[in-house]
This record gives sequence, C-alpha cells and structure tokens, in this order.
Amino acid sequence: MTPGYPVAKGIVQLTHDIEMAKHFNTIASNPEWALVKEPVLTAEGKKVPFKTITYDPLTGAEIIKQGVKNGRKHKNQKSA
Repeated sequence: MTPGYPVAKGIVQLTHDIEMAKHFNTIASNPEWALVKEPVLTAEGKKVPFKTITYDPLTGAEIIKQGVKNGRKHKNQKSA
C-alpha cells in the first residue's frame, strides 16, 4: 500500500461526511421538505400512525423523554 492511499481515503471519507451533513441541514431548513403533509396510507387504505413511543433497545421498556437536562427515564422508573 502506498503512503498516499490512507490520506486519500481519509479525505474522501471526510468529504462524504461534510456533504451528507450539508444535505441533511438543507432538508431540515425547508419545512415543506421535512414535514409530512398528508397521512401515509397502507395498501388497504388505512392511515399509518406516527411512531410516538420509543423503546429501550436493551430492556424493551418504554422511554419517556424528559429533555436533555434529565436524560432518559423509563416509564416504570420512579422520579427522584
């Protein structure tokens, strides 16, 4: 392997990451691109509900979002 290969590979990866970040920021800055205006329908014509419940990947318990300050909290966990 030549010494230039790892450098070139690193530059390509960094460039990819920067361009992906620009792409997602552009989408997030345009509400009409990022928000769903019409309900999504299944093949039977039923509305697909939006996912509002988050589950812990290890325990499977429902997570109630408490914000950045308090972090994650399980539904059955008591408040301090």
